[in-house]
Amino acid sequence: MPIHAFRSDADGPSFLGEQLEYIFPQTVNIVYAPDDWAKHLPLETGDDPAVEAVGFDIYSATGMAELFEGNGWNLPEVGVARERILAPVLQWGINHAMDDLATERAALEAARRRQAGVTGPVITLNVAKELAAAESIRQRHNALALFGSANQKIYGLVNQPNIANYPAPAGEGGTSDWESKSGPEIVADLTALVSLVMNTAKADQWFPNRIVLSMNKYLIASSKMMPGTLETALSFFQRTNPMGTTLRVEPWIRLNGQGSGSTGIAFCYRFDDQVISYVAPLPYKVNTPPARAPAGWTWTHSMRSAGVSVKRPFAVAKMQGF
Repeated sequence: MPIHAFRSDADGPSFLGEQLEYIFPQTVNIVYAPDDWAKHLPLETGDDPAVEAVGFDIYSATGMAELFEGNGWNLPEVGVARERILAPVLQWGINHAMDDLATERAALEAARRRQAGVTGPVITLNVAKELAAAESIRQRHNALALFGSANQKIYGLVNQPNIANYPAPAGEGGTSDWESKSGPEIVADLTALVSLVMNTAKADQWFPNRIVLSMNKYLIASSKMMPGTLETALSFFQRTNPMGTTLRVEPWIRLNGQGSGSTGIAFCYRFDDQVISYVAPLPYKVNTPPARAPAGWTWTHSMRSAGVSVKRPFAVAKMQGF
């Protein structure tokens, strides 16, 4: 029986859409790879993937209870300062296109394989290009989660303007670099960072449960030994820190050199979307069916993001210069 490739505009999107449906699960796995932004920050999508801007409130509490005098006329009034922030949601994407001849060849090859009795999905698109497009979406998410987009007034984790900053002090060696610090000095730095967040957060519901370190400093903390023990500075800190086992310390290689003067940087916060989140109303989409191009077909891998929102700056702090 002869095999005929499609030659009408109606057949093109049908064939390509079917192929993309098979490939999409593979590309999703790339975008949500667990070793990057999706691992270190809660994802907040909201209810409307087409929203133009997202609003969130930054909270800070004021007032502390005082001793009664008489009928309590002297007591301060509790206050909660709330600042409303409106962040734009912008769209990024990358196109993939096939001309008519390549599309017909792909469809013809798929038909031949089916006629030959091939079972399961018959993929004849350039899968490598689809995976590369998905990887470009993941890289854009990573860049926005870390650095935002200054031109569009979108903030990332590194350039958050309202969180506390703990500059690492110099050690006995005269510098703040962990390369020259001892194990106990590294533990002291990490403990001070956690204590800072606990003191500013005040309520245990906002106490930190996550420290994210640049990978190079994480490796140093994992290799510097505590005196007279077989325990590293990192393992000792994880065992003895003020938050106990609820606190996780994780590396993020993309933080390497992002501290002041290209030094180390670390963030301490509560992994909770009521404290901090990466806002992406549309984390990932492949637009199907493909659209007609002048001599072929085109489709887009896209995403929408507003960067990182910090709703409770008092529960987030960074350390740098180490």
